[in-house]
Amino acid sequence: MNGQQQIGDCDKLIDAFITIGNKMAGTNILPSEEYLYNVEGLGKKILNHTITSRVLLEGYQLKNYEPQIDFCSIAVLTRASLETYLALHHIFIAPQNEDEKIFKLKSWYLGGLDRVKFKPAFKGILQKWEKENQHAETLRAEIVSTQYYQQLSPKSQERVLKGEWKLEGWSQLARAANFNEKYFRKIYSYLCRYAHSNRQSIIQIQQMPGLDKQREMALAFIGMAMVVLAKYAFDYIEIMPELKKKTDFSSNEYKIILQYKNIAELLNDDTLRNSKA
Repeated sequence: MNGQQQIGDCDKLIDAFITIGNKMAGTNILPSEEYLYNVEGLGKKILNHTITSRVLLEGYQLKNYEPQIDFCSIAVLTRASLETYLALHHIFIAPQNEDEKIFKLKSWYLGGLDRVKFKPAFKGILQKWEKENQHAETLRAEIVSTQYYQQLSPKSQERVLKGEWKLEGWSQLARAANFNEKYFRKIYSYLCRYAHSNRQSIIQIQQMPGLDKQREMALAFIGMAMVVLAKYAFDYIEIMPELKKKTDFSSNEYKIILQYKNIAELLNDDTLRNSKA
């Protein structure tokens, strides 16, 4: 696939996601399904990262500074999108039953209450801290009551109650989401180099002063962001009951989502993984 075709497909994929997502406008989520708002939030994060990456692909030029395409920021955003999708899959898709879903959802909620670990000095903030502590205790009680928790090792149970919602590594979560684990490790490690300022990433920045090379690198990262967005969009339709009813599965919007969702899963194949397509 050439660069212009990929950019065109990226734009179509973003438009498709927004078009289908807008079908949820005016739809009320039942109180018993309030947790689904988190699904929308995770998707908005992925969409925002993808759109920002697409904007960065256009490049920029400031006064007294040569034109640039910030491909390293695109790599960081792609990594964030990938982790966000894996969190969604782990919490909402991977669970085999309601008990496991409750365990993973409540563990994720508990993990988000980081502030309870640090007692504030100011009275106004202290009241909020105490309220969050109470919420954390309620979540712990709900977690402990699940069969999934009770089947964990004592060490894992301790980790969960401390706020560790992810007991496995990202590569294990990726495998569960139908990514090839070896392929994921390679790609994820590469993306992390830019987030962690690995020396190799710095050398690549120094060795790619031209826009053509920078665009080539950027497109490689955006290709990964595209399959992440497609996999999320596919799952989003499956998770949201009302949206699934409203989706036209013969529409061009759905077809491109399905196309790139399938590409993501074909990356499990050695031949495709080793190609540049």
